[in-house]
Amino acid sequence: MTSEPKKPLGITLMAVCAALFGIGIMPLGCTGLMLGQAPGAGAYLTILSLIVFATSALLISASYGLWTFQEWGRNLFRWMCIASIPLGLISIFPVWPGQRMSLGNAILQIAGIVLNVVMIQYLTRPDVVERYSGAPAPGPDRVHDRREPRL
Repeated sequence: MTSEPKKPLGITLMAVCAALFGIGIMPLGCTGLMLGQAPGAGAYLTILSLIVFATSALLISASYGLWTFQEWGRNLFRWMCIASIPLGLISIFPVWPGQRMSLGNAILQIAGIVLNVVMIQYLTRPDVVERYSGAPAPGPDRVHDRREPRL
């Protein structure tokens, strides 16, 4: 009887947090889509609701891929973190009419950017890449190892 290697804590935390956030915002996207069909509702509500719904579906998918050690899940989550960095930078400054800049918002957005950078660095570590690709990660002691292409 062989036991599977233990899931790293970083992978577990990212997968669980992504799943919880994705599940949490999905009703918001669905509700916004329904309210967007009401007479007098602007097109902005429908577009924003579609973005929220798509983000929730992508987060749940990435969470499943992270949890089951699928390479596409690691790549999807990494690209979502990369896309979140410029959005966080834009969100520091007032975007909507009548919105004012606040210290709390700036601190929250900077913390989110730092967290995204940390997650990207974690997902690109050689041991994490090796776990997701199934092939040994190139290292200083494996410079001349032959690596066959994956089909």
